[in-house]
Amino acid sequence: MPLTSLARQTRLHIHYQPHNMIRQISPINLSLSRIVARCIQATTHNCYRNAHLATRLLNAHYLEGWALPPHGQPVEHGWLEWRNQLIDPTFIGWGYFPTYRFNLIELNQVLDRTQRQLPWHWFNSTQANQHQTNYQAALTQHNRYRV
Repeated sequence: MPLTSLARQTRLHIHYQPHNMIRQISPINLSLSRIVARCIQATTHNCYRNAHLATRLLNAHYLEGWALPPHGQPVEHGWLEWRNQLIDPTFIGWGYFPTYRFNLIELNQVLDRTQRQLPWHWFNSTQANQHQTNYQAALTQHNRYRV
């Protein structure tokens, strides 16, 4: 089954909880993602900035990891989680595999440590193995559903 067909049928997004690594499925809120994208004036190829601004707007959780676009290989990506819903103002994927998850206070601490630079995974090697594991999970999902 092509990825686009699967995404249209399920509208579900697979991801991992970064702290306890429980696999779970969460719906993406496409309408709120579009509204948030307009509010923050989201730009393409700027997912970390978009997610950061949206996290501030909604007081949500900022996530970094891998996104699985409908066509192509997994890509490193940033998005957010708000009230148990995935919000992606950059609209890149249908599958999400987070490695890092920060609330607004933690995100501000990360930004202070990295001199206001994102993505966090560039600066943090302590979870490199988990980041690679999440990439493999995204790649497996891609290979399972590709045309």
